[in-house]
Parts: sequence; structure tokens; C-alpha cells
Amino acid sequence: MSNKLQAREDNFFRKTLTDVGAGHSCTVTEVSSLQAAQRLAELGLTENVAITVLRVAPFGDPMEISLRGYRLCLRKETADKIFVTDKEYDKPPAIGKKPL
Repeated sequence: MSNKLQAREDNFFRKTLTDVGAGHSCTVTEVSSLQAAQRLAELGLTENVAITVLRVAPFGDPMEISLRGYRLCLRKETADKIFVTDKEYDKPPAIGKKPL
């Protein structure tokens, strides 16, 4: 299996910031683009930072997020490069309860 195909399969199951709906919180796990990572790091958006999605415009572009006590608007193109984990949905189901 080629490295490109493996990377594509790994990313298929990963959640990006565009997958998070308004009003939900998540934690940044990775920024896939080096150029975007540098710019976002300057704005305070780094790995393990908690984010809350405040509003999403029609068609998903742009979206307003809250992090480190301030608000930031991101284009969909940039938000697609930010991988996140949503603690609410990523935790295993409790014993005796059916997963959603």
C-alpha cells in the first residue's frame, strides 16, 4: 500500500473542525498544513487547545470559534486542515449502554 493511500485512509476517520457543529467544543490534535500551522500558532491555535464553535455561516464559510478567551473567524479551507477530537463523541460508551 502506498504512503499516499495510507495517509488518505487515516484521515478518512479523523474529525476536522468543519465537522464540529455550532455550540460544540473540541480539542485540537493536529494542523495538517505546515504553512497553516505556523499562522494559526501565531494566533494561539496550537495542539491541545480547547475550542468552542460559536457560529457557522451558511454553507460553512466562515465559522467563528472561541479559544484562549478570544474569538476568531476561520475560512472553511483553513478549518478543514485542523484535526480535532470531540470528547463528547470520542469516549467509549458506558458499560451496559448502547453506543449512539
